[in-house]
Amino acid sequence: MISEQQLMEILKKYFETKGFVAHQLSSYNHMIQHSLQEIVGEESVIEVSPKQGVEYRVEFGQVHVDKPYVTEEDRTVRKIYPAEAKLRDHTYSAPISIDITTILKVAGVVKETQKIDKYIIGHIPVMVKSGKCNLSDLSIEEQVKMGECPNDQGGYFVIGGKERILITQERAAYNMIGVYKQKPQSKHSYVAEVRSMSDTTGHSVLVKALIGKNDREICFSLPYIQQEIPVGIVFIAMGFVLKDLPSLIGVNKYTRCFFKTIYEEAGKITQDEALELIGKSAMHAVAQDKRIAYASQILENEIFPHMGVITHGLERGLFLGTMVKKLLETASTDENDKQVRPCDDRDNIANKRFEVAGVLISSLFRSLFKRLVRSVTPIVLK
Repeated sequence: MISEQQLMEILKKYFETKGFVAHQLSSYNHMIQHSLQEIVGEESVIEVSPKQGVEYRVEFGQVHVDKPYVTEEDRTVRKIYPAEAKLRDHTYSAPISIDITTILKVAGVVKETQKIDKYIIGHIPVMVKSGKCNLSDLSIEEQVKMGECPNDQGGYFVIGGKERILITQERAAYNMIGVYKQKPQSKHSYVAEVRSMSDTTGHSVLVKALIGKNDREICFSLPYIQQEIPVGIVFIAMGFVLKDLPSLIGVNKYTRCFFKTIYEEAGKITQDEALELIGKSAMHAVAQDKRIAYASQILENEIFPHMGVITHGLERGLFLGTMVKKLLETASTDENDKQVRPCDDRDNIANKRFEVAGVLISSLFRSLFKRLVRSVTPIVLK
């Protein structure tokens, strides 16, 4: 067991070697070196057909982030440092540029190819003392000559001459199942929910499993589906049969008693009928002949984006089954009338994550880059 004195010594050593803002600097550097390129890679190609037989393709390649510089009135370009940016009320930023290749095809034959190196698409604030800061190449003595404080550890930005920091944001952990007690006025007693977030696309959905106060109405709340769907019907729509449910959910002395309810709510419905029912409950109107395909798309590609599009149906079924098992065990009591599984604590730090500067800027860049891609498409069509 580590004593309090040993713990304080470890913390002292950490701050002496890493500093107080190492988490901000490392996050920002990772964003510059990896995240920006990964985000561009998600939508690296735009393909449009302005007219029959004509195809136009725009490919986004390598992302470049230069170090901060300033262009003077006489058109000379030179480096700028944080202290000067503060004195001149400048934003300490650097341009983001991308290598672009355009390809024109007519009747399947390449007629024209053009390459544009380092096309500037915007500017990004540079964190002081990060890898892209001009101070990173200087010694402490040289930094002092440039007007910097030798004790300044960085980790902040200079925006319009003012020092600004990005406050770390707290959020619930993604892709983790949590079971919570519902409010007294709710028709459900407990809910098991998971916020599924894809690391590659940033797409997220919320999936819930709910149980009524009478220990009946065990159902799922699915993305893009307006009504709650009984658990058995969802599993049947995914291609399972009722006899598969015990192995998917897990049978023990606490969950066994709920299976009769699940079977009754599912009835003797076929897979197509189950898909039809789910498609009929879509948030927007879906044509009758497209309901089955729509419901299949939801169950195969939308319910758990963090698992990827190539995930096997059995894996998704097991994840849903785990949600139901945790829900049923939380709703059950043992022979001493105690909860079999305690509710999860939303405020427990183990169920939270903290997003620092690099993650926050990456999220903003992703949304802005997607907006750029959408704006380019109609221009190409003209």
